[in-house]
Amino acid sequence: MSIHQKHNRDTSDDEIDLGILWSKIKDFFRALVRGILAIIQFYIQKATLFSLLLVVGIGIGLLIHLFIPRAHSYMHQITIVPKYESTEYLYKSIENLNENLRNDDYHTLYGLTKEQFGLIKEVEIKPIIRVSDILDNLNSNYEGKEPPSAILVDLEEIEFEKEKFYDFYKQHQLTIYYTSEPENAEISEALTAFISKNPYFEKHRNVKITEYKRNLEANQNSLQFINSYLDKISQSEKNQDTNVVLYSNDEDIPTVATLLKQKELLLEQIGEQEEALAMDQDVLSIVRSNPILQQKSKLLYRYYILIPLLLFGAVSLYYLSKYISSAAKQFAYR
Repeated sequence: MSIHQKHNRDTSDDEIDLGILWSKIKDFFRALVRGILAIIQFYIQKATLFSLLLVVGIGIGLLIHLFIPRAHSYMHQITIVPKYESTEYLYKSIENLNENLRNDDYHTLYGLTKEQFGLIKEVEIKPIIRVSDILDNLNSNYEGKEPPSAILVDLEEIEFEKEKFYDFYKQHQLTIYYTSEPENAEISEALTAFISKNPYFEKHRNVKITEYKRNLEANQNSLQFINSYLDKISQSEKNQDTNVVLYSNDEDIPTVATLLKQKELLLEQIGEQEEALAMDQDVLSIVRSNPILQQKSKLLYRYYILIPLLLFGAVSLYYLSKYISSAAKQFAYR
């Protein structure tokens, strides 16, 4: 046999192999398409049956939701403003509380009974995100200077839920989840009171309160002096009393416009200090405490979907098993 003839035979064998392979591929896809069409045809033929199963399944789901007792969960949401740079401490306290919930012996630590402590399922804390809070914090901390580039990148990417921003937000939402409905808000009050009573932050608060009082008194005295000074100027103008000498050096004599500007600034500072004394007495200030609410049950929607799917699956498996049994018998007796 010549080399040329051998080459032609090998080429012919390769073409036959490729033809067989292509035929097998076509048979596979033809069988796949037939199977899909058979399934579609089956469900079309049984449309009445499966529609009935849908109605029955939804009905069973509704009956389960209405008549089978199940445990409800409740939640109590509280809006908190941490003061004196206590935000990180607040989040750590909630983390520790969730760990302590695994052991009922910690109930005395939080001033609760064992039964009350057992009602707590979980406690969650998260910031109430306001972009204005971040911008206000940046303006306050950097006083017009450009903030670090890392912070600006985060701002551009709107990654406001990062832990690094927790200190920037003024308000945070504390959510207490209960396994059953508590009688009142005594549990949440005990938890917030426990977190607030931290010796370090209480000392920090006392120092700040003392500072507020001292600055307020100084500003009130300065305001009283300016008012007195302005009264003397007013009286001197009325009486044309040229013998009234207020300062010995002409350069030190303030103008009325300067005094009025200082007075306006003092009034603003006094207002802020009085507000701080009124609002910053606690380490954690509670802005709003919502009523204890029952969480919406998701079981209703699960039953509406789950029961029909189970019926669909059971009937489909029944017909599939019949088909496989029939095909097996035909194959065995062929």
